[in-house]
Amino acid sequence: MGESVANSVVTHQWKQRGAFPTSGISTSPLFERARYYALHDRQYDSGRVLEFDVSILTSLGVSAYRVADYVPFPAVPEDDEFILVAPGGGLIPESAVVACHDVSAA
Repeated sequence: MGESVANSVVTHQWKQRGAFPTSGISTSPLFERARYYALHDRQYDSGRVLEFDVSILTSLGVSAYRVADYVPFPAVPEDDEFILVAPGGGLIPESAVVACHDVSAA
């Protein structure tokens, strides 16, 4: 088993319960799936969806791992989940955010 990108991706998304914390953040290129998570399955009345510029992320050394490329049966395939990891496991640079969309359950 050991440490590897593939093992990190698998444990990050495993059962979607945060059982194995990693330095990555889950994202989706699909706005409606991001909205679903921002509203926590309609448990919140409002939320925010951040939009990232992939070219800026790349230029800042942020790695993006598509779960489906590492996991034959992703926990939530409809998310088309990508895990973003900043260099050294740090913060995703704010400069990569190009829009912030307020969303509501209404």
